[in-house]
Amino acid sequence: MTTVRELITSTIEVVGDAQHARWIVAEAVATDDLDAVINEAVTERMVAHLDSMVARYRTGEPLQYVLGRWSFRYLDLAVDRRVLIPRPETELVAGVAIDLAVLDGGAVPVGDVNGTIWAHDDVDWAKGNVRGLQEVVAQGRGVGTGF
Repeated sequence: MTTVRELITSTIEVVGDAQHARWIVAEAVATDDLDAVINEAVTERMVAHLDSMVARYRTGEPLQYVLGRWSFRYLDLAVDRRVLIPRPETELVAGVAIDLAVLDGGAVPVGDVNGTIWAHDDVDWAKGNVRGLQEVVAQGRGVGTGF
């Protein structure tokens, strides 16, 4: 009988990063709280899923893609090769932009990838997106998974 604890130990040895190993094992055993299941036995399916994720990780695939999800601000987003990986720096910039967007009047001095400044209409559009996300969250629909 192999336990979750043993999977964690062996995965750390293989991937070389304890936190990454714990996140991969948590995904493989379908838990957000490894400590709650640390002594439980794992199934063959869990081990197969873990082996697949570790193999992808070892080829250099980003951890976020291997896990299939990553947190961004208050959302747990589904991610794969079709999307950019949410970065901590982007989280900070998004937070500032959202804070500025809720203020009344004027354009938010934020540039796009071309270096242009957003116009007032763009701020209204962004506010609409924020309201839409709030509605999705309030309705309990799958944020980050295609709604």
